[in-house]
Amino acid sequence: MRQMFLRKHFGDRLRQLRKEQALTGLVLATMIERDKSWISHVESGKQSTGLDTISLFAEVLAVDEMDLLTFPEVNLRHAINDLTRRVPIETLAEVKDLLVRAAKDSERKEGEKRKRLEERLNAKSG
Repeated sequence: MRQMFLRKHFGDRLRQLRKEQALTGLVLATMIERDKSWISHVESGKQSTGLDTISLFAEVLAVDEMDLLTFPEVNLRHAINDLTRRVPIETLAEVKDLLVRAAKDSERKEGEKRKRLEERLNAKSG
């Protein structure tokens, strides 16, 4: 079941990125030395592909391999990851700093919560 989900979303994503580059299925197929019908089957989720081909797609489409496995319509993390392709590196550095601070704050709060829980458990058993 998960494989079908991945094939469908990978195919949709491949089509989206191909169209962003204004490439036809035939041109993409020619660039990676495959048949147009094979590209069509991958984009429709009927055909899976391996890591070597994913890397080749990424090279031809001038994206990271991760971009091909990012499905913005599926969840918030993917949507945010997709947005990172469109902003300057300086903005990404600022966002990273913000996320690092937020993660540290979250870890601190979680630690305090665990400590309070342990104290309550120790008080009950003592």
